[in-house]
Amino acid sequence: MDLVYMRKAVAAQEGIYSLKTKRTAEYLVYEVEKAYGQLQLLYDAEKVLKEALRSAHAMYIFTDNRVKEGLMQKSDALNVKVWIHTVETQLAETGSNIRNASEFLNLLMGKHYGTVYTAEPVMQENTTVANSSIPDDRADFAAMKKAMEASRLMIRAAEKSYLPRINAFASYQVNDYRLTGFSAGSYLAGLQLSWDIFKGNSTKNKIITQQTELNKLNDQLQNQQEQSQLELNKTLRQLEDARFKIRQQSAAIENATEALRILQDRYEQGLVNSTDVLNAQTQLSKKQLGKASAVFSYKSTAAYIRFLKKKKK
Repeated sequence: MDLVYMRKAVAAQEGIYSLKTKRTAEYLVYEVEKAYGQLQLLYDAEKVLKEALRSAHAMYIFTDNRVKEGLMQKSDALNVKVWIHTVETQLAETGSNIRNASEFLNLLMGKHYGTVYTAEPVMQENTTVANSSIPDDRADFAAMKKAMEASRLMIRAAEKSYLPRINAFASYQVNDYRLTGFSAGSYLAGLQLSWDIFKGNSTKNKIITQQTELNKLNDQLQNQQEQSQLELNKTLRQLEDARFKIRQQSAAIENATEALRILQDRYEQGLVNSTDVLNAQTQLSKKQLGKASAVFSYKSTAAYIRFLKKKKK
């Protein structure tokens, strides 16, 4: 009977590895979603920098013409030129980061290196969390429960080892030139009964040890569930923070765009210098990048919530 329960425990352990594999696959999906979001963020940053570069080139042409006409100082043109070089450097760095992010995606997906992926623009999504509690049947929790089940079966197996063992055996031999002939034959059958009565204390200590391991697994499961719930609560607050930041950055972009337009008009009239316009352009670019970053943070946080709340199917 002890071997019967041991076989059941082995079957339970097979389920443990299957559930662990499932949870690992779920984490890989989350990592791919996050890596793709980073690629989206980099492409949005590239778009913002290209717009700033086009604006800077147009400003340089305007300023250079005014310098030639003697209406503006050469320092204004030089300031714009410095800004152009700065943006070009940032664009080059962003291009390298896009290639790095693409290679990381290739690694996650098991693809060969060298492919540079494109990405859709970062779009804000609305994530609604109906239930703010961790599911009890998550794959990693189910694996822990399977481990506890296997431990209980091993305890039962140790308890059954107190019982005697019965082994039956039999054989039959046919001695004839024809397959269906029965002119000569022999058989052997028997039973073997064994009972080890000198391992009582050893078995008892083994049961105590296995019971301790079972209690330890139970404590680990409860601790893991509590930590996951705390992580979910924290992530939900981060989601709300990201949503608020998106609204703030959107309002800031509207204000920065209007401020830049006013300063550009005043610059063309000779009322402000190039530094004022470039500072306004820098502020607008930062707010645009800040919004893209906030949307990425929102999307990655929502993906992490889905990973935390993933149920075992």
